Amino acid sequence: MQTVLTSCQNALVRRGLTALAFAARSLTATDTSAKEEGWFDPVVVGAAPFPDTQTRTRRKPWVLTEISQRWLRDLAWEFCRDMALLPEGKRPSAATVHQRMCGAVCLSGFLRQHRDDGV
Repeated sequence: MQTVLTSCQNALVRRGLTALAFAARSLTATDTSAKEEGWFDPVVVGAAPFPDTQTRTRRKPWVLTEISQRWLRDLAWEFCRDMALLPEGKRPSAATVHQRMCGAVCLSGFLRQHRDDGV
């Protein structure tokens, strides 16, 4: 019983430290630096996290570095920003945003495979 209790306490501590790291990153970063680094967190632009169907909110940054074209990654970042700043009730769910980001990653892969510039 003591081992189970210790394991649960360690899990809570790990979860708390992970949440703290995400919160600290969002507090120290600006929207410009987040866009340059290729990640998006609604808190950086002054919005609440996207609502989720499973949990109350998704509090994890969206990593956009899988989108290799800079212009497409910037468009995806701006899309996320615009969706995050919509009024309550009009904001998409985290699943909808995730589907859009998966589409952008697929488009990026397609463009990478079919480019004509030899790069």
